[in-house]
Amino acid sequence: MSTPQFFRTIVLAASLVLLASAKGELIVYDGFDYPHGSSLQGNGHDGYYWGTNRWLKHYATSDWLVFPGSLAHPWIPTTGSHIAETNNTHGADYERKIATFVLGDGESVWFSFLVKVTQGATWNLFFSSSGLNESKFGVRADYVNYNIRALIGTGYNGSADVAFLGQNVTRLVVGRYRYSAPDVEQLDLWVDPNPLYEPLPGGSSTTNHIVHFRQLDVEPDRIDSVLLADRSLGSLAFDELRVGTTWTDVISRAVDAVAINRIDVAGNEVTLSLDRLTPGATTTVQRATQLLSPPAWVNAGSFVPTVRSTNWAEARPLGSGCFYRVHTR
Repeated sequence: MSTPQFFRTIVLAASLVLLASAKGELIVYDGFDYPHGSSLQGNGHDGYYWGTNRWLKHYATSDWLVFPGSLAHPWIPTTGSHIAETNNTHGADYERKIATFVLGDGESVWFSFLVKVTQGATWNLFFSSSGLNESKFGVRADYVNYNIRALIGTGYNGSADVAFLGQNVTRLVVGRYRYSAPDVEQLDLWVDPNPLYEPLPGGSSTTNHIVHFRQLDVEPDRIDSVLLADRSLGSLAFDELRVGTTWTDVISRAVDAVAINRIDVAGNEVTLSLDRLTPGATTTVQRATQLLSPPAWVNAGSFVPTVRSTNWAEARPLGSGCFYRVHTR
């Protein structure tokens, strides 16, 4: 399901070198791992299509705040914190710019997130371009119930078909938007889809799958901003936002980059201190004695972590030095 992830290179000593490789490609990812109690305003980690852009507050009576711990969902390993709109006053609208991502005719973009609605709320998550309100697509929810609708553009309240989230339950929402220059645009939304199988877009809507078509004069053919808003008296929590070009990108369990914090050599044993592991994902340590072109990597060992941090050790290889890297499936 997940593609191998390789991470950046770290040199720890003259005799032992740590190698890692780059993450699987996502357009954006935000696990909202920010200081607890802080406003979402001004927060944001560099990387992906975010660049150095941060979350910017627009209309706001209250705010989205950062809370410790991630929203718990059995299918999506999570990291860090989450954000929530908990004040019983009208909420806050936020925007975060990204580098422009353009869709060609017939191309699609996928997105996913975790959400838990504690009290009925009118909230939405939209992907927009060039500040045009018409050029957007995403998810809209009403405070009078716990349903979500698919929405493309403006001038209406979203799809006639709805999917039910329920109250005080963490749900995984996955979306796929397909752009078509000569034809109608299509937005599919799934609630808690089976992560082992990529769902088929189209067909008829079901209780957990919305199929929505709409023809627009100003078709959303690109995205350059993410809009997150709560305009009601409700209360909800939000976490683990992903946008990518495939199902695997947004369902991939190995979003976080494994960090090798240090390396210790004691006698004939080499120990790697690993952090930011993905529980439940197969993690493989590879070793090379020299960096050829291409390097001759061999598997030094694999394991399935149950915690975020652990030590991994092996007998010290013969020779003057080794290169190590770690990847996760």
